Amino acid sequence: MSTIQTQAVSPVAKKALYLSHFTPSMMPPETLQAMLVQRGPLLQRTVDSVVHSVETAAKHHHLFVGPRGIGKTHLISLIHHQISQHSAVQTQALIAWMREEEWGVTSFMELVLRILRTLDQTYPELGIDTQTQALYELSMAQAEEQATQILLQTLGDKTLVILLENLDDLFDQLKSTSQKQLRALIQNHPQFVLVATTPSLFTAVTSQNSPFYGFFDIDPLEELSFEEVVELLEKIALERGDTGLATFIQSTEGRARIRAVHHLAEGNPRIYIIFAQFITQEALDELVQAFMHTLDALTPHYQGRMKALSGQQRKIVEYLVHYRGAATVKQIAQSCFITQQVCSGQLKQLRDKRVVRAFARGRESYYELAEPLMRLCMEVKQQRGEALAKFVVLLRERCAQTDAAPWPRPQNHTSVLAMACEERKLLEPMASVSHPMK
Repeated sequence: MSTIQTQAVSPVAKKALYLSHFTPSMMPPETLQAMLVQRGPLLQRTVDSVVHSVETAAKHHHLFVGPRGIGKTHLISLIHHQISQHSAVQTQALIAWMREEEWGVTSFMELVLRILRTLDQTYPELGIDTQTQALYELSMAQAEEQATQILLQTLGDKTLVILLENLDDLFDQLKSTSQKQLRALIQNHPQFVLVATTPSLFTAVTSQNSPFYGFFDIDPLEELSFEEVVELLEKIALERGDTGLATFIQSTEGRARIRAVHHLAEGNPRIYIIFAQFITQEALDELVQAFMHTLDALTPHYQGRMKALSGQQRKIVEYLVHYRGAATVKQIAQSCFITQQVCSGQLKQLRDKRVVRAFARGRESYYELAEPLMRLCMEVKQQRGEALAKFVVLLRERCAQTDAAPWPRPQNHTSVLAMACEERKLLEPMASVSHPMK
């Protein structure tokens, strides 16, 4: 059983439990707005664009790109809230906010039917469910044609704003033929506006031969800077009513503790949302327990990310987890028993998904995990936390020395974790699980 579940929760901390780790759409829009950092201009620009598309014949479609936990659902939720409150959208448009995972949509007809079901849930007065009952008695081709007609008749002269998450998964299920049908529907009936998200760019939008090439305005979602992380944690503290913590966060000591976590979290908002659940002024000052609780809560997140990778990609990630540093393509390929050409291709995909990152040293490119916490989460159960706790103490002390400069990248291609461990001779106890091929 998770140790988190056995901890007593203070009255102040109870409000933090409403900060959903994985489903921000469940949270009140007011809370989401209060927690918004960095994305304010992008949010306003997108809302203005959607409203303009509703009010005019010019339609603009948006695609937000960023890894899991970067805040895509948070942004989509706020877009939905703001456009649904706009008078022009209320009178001239319908909104279909699709589920985060639309499993089972394998054809154009099923997609249209899923859109109709979503509209029926939001606008039951339209009587869509009654109209679609007869579709199940028709052939696939007949049902497809009839469902499309029901959708167009439901819209009339209104615009349909479709909010789609994980567009890459949906398009992978639809395949090329259904993608072309969707593109044709939008082109022949210019009353659709798509606002979508994806963890990384994919062939259906990047290939010049794909029907959706050049279709979207693409906005990458960036990680939070250190100052933005401080702002986020302060906002969460104030949302919880903990003014003492908010004040401590802005102090020299508080900023130093947050910088210690920032060295490992790399600006992923979800990590800080989880971290915020376990911090009080005392816990942030101590840091170790809050950090270990955060690792425990993050483990399912990283396990989910690993499951989304191919077999070869998992092998590469597992190697980098245990290697404790940055490695060349040749080194990774040799250790994983794959060719350098295959390895380069897989590393490119992992970079697009922001699982790994690369940096150059001379003529060589070195690859390492983009998020050090991913390695720590995958090791924590095997390490049983002892060495990691020592490392957190070291990192806390190291960051307390200055609040100005980040820990420099080592010149010998080792990770920050390995450098820190070497500094206090902690590398040996933490290396009890070494890579079998290293």
